Amino acid sequence: MFLPKLMSVNCPYFDFSACNFSAENMYSGSNSNIQSKEGSGRVSLYVLTGIIHSYTLECNYNTCRFSANQKRLKGSTSDVPSQVFFTPEVYQQIGESLLVSILDAVGHNPKSQISSSQFLSIQGVKEWLRQHALSLRGRCGPSHTRKSPSVSGIRSQEKISPKSISIKKSSFFSIIK
Repeated sequence: MFLPKLMSVNCPYFDFSACNFSAENMYSGSNSNIQSKEGSGRVSLYVLTGIIHSYTLECNYNTCRFSANQKRLKGSTSDVPSQVFFTPEVYQQIGESLLVSILDAVGHNPKSQISSSQFLSIQGVKEWLRQHALSLRGRCGPSHTRKSPSVSGIRSQEKISPKSISIKKSSFFSIIK
C-alpha cells in the first residue's frame, strides 16, 4: 500500500480510498460480467510468483471524480473541479506522478512533496499506513494466504512464506531501468 499512498500524494487523479487491496477482491467477479479478476495480470503474477508488490492502475478511460481532499492540479492556483476529462496531458501527469512516487519510495526524490503534505515525511506516510492497516484488520479477511489452482480446478489456501514475497532492491532497479 506504500506506493499507492505515495501516488495519492503526488497525483490529483489517483484516489487511494478507491483502492481495494483485499484478497477477496483478487478473486471476486466483476459486477458487469461473470468473469473474475483471476485473469488480470496482477492476480496472475501473484498466483504464479507470490509477488505482492504489483499494482494495476485502473481508471475510467475519459474522466474521473475528485474527492475534497485531493490536491490542486499541477501548475494551478485553484482547487480541482469535481470532475475532469482526461487528455493526453493528464495521462502524462499520471505517468510522471508514478515515477515521482517511485523516487519517493526509494528515498531518491530531491524535490519530494511529502514534506508539504499532511504526512510531513516518509515515516509519516508509513505511520498513517500502519494505522490504516490496523483499522482494516478483520475487514479484509485472512492475511498471508493466497489461493492457488489445484489439479481439479478447485482453489485451496496456500501459506505464503516471507521468502516468497520479498523483492531485492537490485531486482527492483533492474525492472525499472
